[in-house]
Amino acid sequence: MKNKNHRFFSFISNEWHLKVAALVCAVFTYFFYDMISLEERYLTIPLEIKMSETMVPSEAYPDVVKLTVRGKGEDIYLFSDDDFRATADFSGYGEPGRCVVPIAVKPHRSAALVSDVQIEPTPKVMNLTLDWKMTRQADVVPNFVGFPVSGYEIAEVQVIPPSVEISGPESVVSLVESVSTVPIPLDGYDSSFSVLAEAASDDKSVTLKSSLVRVNVTVSEVFSEKDFSPLPIELVNPPEKGVLKITPQTGSVRLSGRQLLIDSLDASAVSMRVELPRLQKGKPVTVPVVPIVPDETVVAEWSPKEVTVTYGETDNDDSGDRL
Repeated sequence: MKNKNHRFFSFISNEWHLKVAALVCAVFTYFFYDMISLEERYLTIPLEIKMSETMVPSEAYPDVVKLTVRGKGEDIYLFSDDDFRATADFSGYGEPGRCVVPIAVKPHRSAALVSDVQIEPTPKVMNLTLDWKMTRQADVVPNFVGFPVSGYEIAEVQVIPPSVEISGPESVVSLVESVSTVPIPLDGYDSSFSVLAEAASDDKSVTLKSSLVRVNVTVSEVFSEKDFSPLPIELVNPPEKGVLKITPQTGSVRLSGRQLLIDSLDASAVSMRVELPRLQKGKPVTVPVVPIVPDETVVAEWSPKEVTVTYGETDNDDSGDRL
């Protein structure tokens, strides 16, 4: 028995360093083979940022992370993006400043049932600047694009509600006075309309409690004015014989009305007339001038309001203008 034990210990101790090296190589070979037999897969998963109630990020940050998954092919190729959860927890920070936290990834759903899977996020940490959270009201400004039909214009705009609650980093929100709606097209409109539009801030760090507003737009025809000049002053019921002198002989009329109608008119559509009374030779009379204009137009101004008419003057008289 002693001889057997002696031979065993002699075998162990004889060239023991070579035997230890062989054992290490065997273990390394086993783990190396196991490692190279694993397959890799890359996923892109949502990143959740946790904050305390008083703090918010003051800069843009990625909302996804790249995830490297290592394991057996029959396992990892069954995974989807929804099988993992990535979180960066800043809830422990209560003061503004630069903060760094690790990104924690946990298996979810079917991935939680597989134990021999290695996961590694990229990046491994999240570096953010935090600021105090601020909430305030901001006016909503409609963002119109295009123009109504020619001859029409926006007469009135009503936004309901006129303001919305915004929140975000104090350094940004304190400077925001208003937010805009998404573009609201005006092309093709010749009557009033109402639309629901979403409001949003240009700065992505600012969020809106409720972003949907109603925009009521009153569209009306454009009214404009136009001058017609010079216009001859026409005489109604002139005497059949004799010489008439009228001072002045021409005038002007300013019309207002719907732009489409006013723009379509020329001087032939407007006239100025004088109704002549019974005239006595050599005796000047003052007669009112009446503008004659198309329907749906309004005379804003005309000149002259009256003219002087003389009947029976000789041709040698150079005063005034003769007809």
